[in-house]
Amino acid sequence: MHKPRTVGCGGGVAIFHRKDILTIPLSIPTFHSFEHLVFKLSDPTPLVTTVIYRPPNPNPDFLFNLAEFLTLLCASSPAILLLGNFNIHIDSTDCNSSTKFLKILNYFNIIQQIDFPTHRKGHTLDLVYTSGIIISNLSSTDLTISDHLAITLDIDLPTPLPKQKRSISFHNLKSLNPTPLSSSLVDASPSSLFHQVTSTTELVNTYNNLLSSCLNDLAPVKTKSVSFSHSAPWYTDEPHHLKAKVHQLE
Repeated sequence: MHKPRTVGCGGGVAIFHRKDILTIPLSIPTFHSFEHLVFKLSDPTPLVTTVIYRPPNPNPDFLFNLAEFLTLLCASSPAILLLGNFNIHIDSTDCNSSTKFLKILNYFNIIQQIDFPTHRKGHTLDLVYTSGIIISNLSSTDLTISDHLAITLDIDLPTPLPKQKRSISFHNLKSLNPTPLSSSLVDASPSSLFHQVTSTTELVNTYNNLLSSCLNDLAPVKTKSVSFSHSAPWYTDEPHHLKAKVHQLE
């Protein structure tokens, strides 16, 4: 997934991910003071991840744009991972831009995780910010292909529960034609059949058995395995039977 710079040379942001990891791009307005790529990982609590590149040239609109961007970002999910090359020397305590930048991130309760140099000259320019997630094993590696170090980390994300499969049995009533059903009932229920019945209960049972037999002939019972996205652990056999009893009484 990538977002190239539309004008000039250099810049652009991109991510690489395994094919089995579902990533969903999010549409957030662009800002002229920095480049970004936003996507989410489809989990029980979607992790919204943002890759940012801020060009090194000073831009007076950056902090204002960043605040507007974070407002939109934080409204999309409580779990946020914000990382990239911000080209701000946050290790310099006397840097006015760095102080204002850190205050804005603090307003949104987004935590800065990098506490080591990420550039060959000893400055901390590449940052990792998190909110609502746990990361570990944060470190840097010099790949010798850039003056910036590669940042690696582990993210603790809940594993989605597998969908439960159940077997269900049903009649395909949509394919049932009323005319053949009516004819089947007439052929299967001679008047003498009901004259032999001596009680109301026996009459009802005979009628139900007759209907079931005709229905099974015209729309046989089918069984298939289905998956349920949301498990309901409280829905055991007992409430299932009670629900069926209610339908019978209705």
